[in-house]
Amino acid sequence: MTTRKNSDLIGIVLMGGNSQRMGKDKSQISYHRIPQYQYLFQLLSKYCSEVYLSCNAKQQTKIESSFPLIKDVNDNKGPLEGIKSAFNIIDKSLLTVPCDMPVINDELILQLINSRNSDLDAVCYSDTDGHINPLFAIWEESCIEELKKFKGDSPKQFLKLVRTQVLKASSEALKNINTPDELNLYLKNQG
Repeated sequence: MTTRKNSDLIGIVLMGGNSQRMGKDKSQISYHRIPQYQYLFQLLSKYCSEVYLSCNAKQQTKIESSFPLIKDVNDNKGPLEGIKSAFNIIDKSLLTVPCDMPVINDELILQLINSRNSDLDAVCYSDTDGHINPLFAIWEESCIEELKKFKGDSPKQFLKLVRTQVLKASSEALKNINTPDELNLYLKNQG
């Protein structure tokens, strides 16, 4: 597969949550023989001119120093805080991926990239049940000013306010793992 870096697209691995339901940092779980944050960093590096890990203050000390970080301005405010924190220092479009989705792959990323349109502010996915996943998405530079004015903390609510294209993907492709039971079941099914 031939890949091309997009000079106007910055990759952001969203990993700043508390992982309360999991009981341990979800970004450190290994689905692909390396911690998930490293896997997603490598994956996004194929398509984005730069990639950053969006993290909270506690996570900073657990991440190898070779990875560029963007620390959440306000910890424990949810994933939209990670996106806002990235846009505070980056004035390019963002390709965001959450660290709790082990099935993210080249095909899904390319579909997002190929669906970009200058008339849109964002492109994201919806699963077969109609549940929108606003965190595996491209947030165009055109939405920065609206995001700065947005007072809520729901990425889904924000994407309803701007011009967003919603792509379809299977529920399995958009699976996220949030609890030890979900993790054990996923790993068992992987063989």
